Amino acid sequence: MRRIIITLALVLWIVILSLPLLALLLATRGQLQWQRSEFSGDRVWLLSNSKQAGVAWEARRLTAQAPGRACVTTRVSFFVWRGLADGLNAEYCDCYELPAAGPLVATGACVLP
Repeated sequence: MRRIIITLALVLWIVILSLPLLALLLATRGQLQWQRSEFSGDRVWLLSNSKQAGVAWEARRLTAQAPGRACVTTRVSFFVWRGLADGLNAEYCDCYELPAAGPLVATGACVLP
């Protein structure tokens, strides 16, 4: 039991130490992005204009997939420390045709559950 607690504390300590590095990367690049699959990924970017300042997070997830078709739900959340974030958060869904060869073809919005 003691080894498990020590391991968890070590992992937590590494996470805490990595936060300044992630903040520095975000400040220098303006955004951090990682793609899990063709339809799933996350992006964090800095929000800085005359009215608001903060961080925005976009999460794309595969909602439904059928042969030759895929629907992706995108959620965008804003965490602001200057200005108002009322009405900025959004969620939408887009569907795509998956042709055998060539690029994806957008077929329009899908119905959110």
